[in-house]
Amino acid sequence: MKSIFLLTVCIFVSIQSFCQWSPYGSPLFGDSSEWSYGADANLNPDGNVIAIGISLYSDELEERGCVKVYEKVGDEWNQKGSAIKGLVANESLGCSVDINSSGNIVIASAPGSYGSGLPGKARVFKFNGTDWVQLGNELSGIDETEEFGEVVCINNEGNIIAVGASKKGYSFTGGVVKVFQLVGEYWEQMGSAFYGNETQALGSSICFNGSGNTLAIGSFLYYPGIKSTQGLVNVFEFDGTEWNQLGDSLVGDAAYILFGKSIYLNDAGNILAVGSQYKVDSLKGMVKVYNLIDNIWTQMGGEIIGDGYRHSLGYGLSLNSGGNILAVGTFAVFPDTIGYVKVFEYEDGFWDQKSNTLFGNIIGDGFGCVVSLDSTGTFLAVSAIRDSTNGINSGAVYFYQYGTGVNEVFFDKELSIYPVPARDIVTIRASGMQKVEIIDLSGKIRYVHAIRGNYNDMINLNLGSLESGMYFAKIKTANDVLIGKIIME
Repeated sequence: MKSIFLLTVCIFVSIQSFCQWSPYGSPLFGDSSEWSYGADANLNPDGNVIAIGISLYSDELEERGCVKVYEKVGDEWNQKGSAIKGLVANESLGCSVDINSSGNIVIASAPGSYGSGLPGKARVFKFNGTDWVQLGNELSGIDETEEFGEVVCINNEGNIIAVGASKKGYSFTGGVVKVFQLVGEYWEQMGSAFYGNETQALGSSICFNGSGNTLAIGSFLYYPGIKSTQGLVNVFEFDGTEWNQLGDSLVGDAAYILFGKSIYLNDAGNILAVGSQYKVDSLKGMVKVYNLIDNIWTQMGGEIIGDGYRHSLGYGLSLNSGGNILAVGTFAVFPDTIGYVKVFEYEDGFWDQKSNTLFGNIIGDGFGCVVSLDSTGTFLAVSAIRDSTNGINSGAVYFYQYGTGVNEVFFDKELSIYPVPARDIVTIRASGMQKVEIIDLSGKIRYVHAIRGNYNDMINLNLGSLESGMYFAKIKTANDVLIGKIIME
């Protein structure tokens, strides 16, 4: 009994010496199959309100779509007001959503389902203390084939919005982006519209800085005539009358990488993250970050590249307000890939991973396709658009907080780890294991084993590559997080 007590004390001291990403509260799930709950999701900067798009929501109107807004109360999320529903069938409201800093103004797009024949639209809503009411006029595309509202964004105050459309029907076009400012009760266009050339798909991604006077626009199918679909990103600044380019143009460095498929500006508008959905040789995905120095976008640190084939790392992308913390997610919806999210911090010229990688629950659930950080970079929302908890592709949004997580960790006599010491194979026994992390004494995660499908009660890990010494095994089960000790020869 005494030896168990001493081991428990030792474990608690060690656990307090490092931080990690841990689940926060309960996930939010779609209620029915094929809803695509979490098609888009954005936290406000304080991280206490989130807007979630459910683009394929259906009731008496097929695929009308809807948006739900939640407010954090303690460690749980309570719905704020009623669901904001699409007005007609097949308009897919919630394909893209964004929220202001106070969490009381939301913009939602309704680009229309493929072949619906509906002109794309965008609507803004304000919370009146009880429910969501439309703010200003509805914004509509030029004709019924333009998917206006494919992407939307809003500034911190909630009085400036941008709406993009990169395609018509099934075909990508030159694309268009328009910016509007609320004047009285009407959204008036702010400066000239942006138009792309031929099939560059301008407006496939857009992002404001905090004030809304700087706008980044991605054109992921851009090609200069030699290399196909390299991709292009430009940043513009508003001078009070017109939008002027800020810094140089950023162009993908290879064909078929879709540079600019995702973009994100920090609050000041001087740091820009750009995702490339594909990496030519393997479709791993790639993210680059740039800092505006002397009107030149200069790369910060090295490239961040996905771990494997068809991971498309960078499909989900988010920066904290300062631009020094970056969350990147995958678009792992293929039958042989599992989604994951990594968070990085910029320090001394490098992007270093900020503790543990977060994994989806099952292969192909789309975990990581949307990520959203709060302003501090310590709270994170992650969408799994094909999560099937409440039906096939019903969707889900998960939440994580960066911290010690001491309250979650304890020693359990039912946990068994052997042999002691071990040379290579380590056997772990515990009821209902979901994931195992091996952590060294400095707090660095050295090995991760995510368990697919049904939970396991026994696993064998080959840890022969670890140096001799003591390690901790952190085991996430269906109900608890357990800690055990491993000694390697």
